[in-house]
Amino acid sequence: MRTVVARVLGVNRTSFYRRRKAADQGPQALAALPQRGPTPRLSDDQLRELDGLLRHGAAHHGWPNCLWTTARVAQLIRRHFGVSFRPDHVGPPRPAPAPLLYCHSGKARRSESKGTPVFVSRLPDD
Repeated sequence: MRTVVARVLGVNRTSFYRRRKAADQGPQALAALPQRGPTPRLSDDQLRELDGLLRHGAAHHGWPNCLWTTARVAQLIRRHFGVSFRPDHVGPPRPAPAPLLYCHSGKARRSESKGTPVFVSRLPDD
């Protein structure tokens, strides 16, 4: 009978049995459990520090221009925090107002290194 009910409901028979057993324990056993997701690899303090490092600009960290790419951000994280990320798993620290901002020369330049452009940082005005 339960197999027929599971089929009518369109659920896996094992899932049906598990939920039925939970229902026998009371409504609190059927409550949704929060999904935690993966543990962050950088702490909140490290993310704040990364934001500061990125604000210095790519040229400050030794690259030939001011363009931040995902590959460069991944390298920076690996150098400063010892944590490896794939470049396609690294994004901008906050939403950029435009796909590319202009660097101090007034022109956005493409990077020679591989990676998706994330944003161009402005160099501090002296």
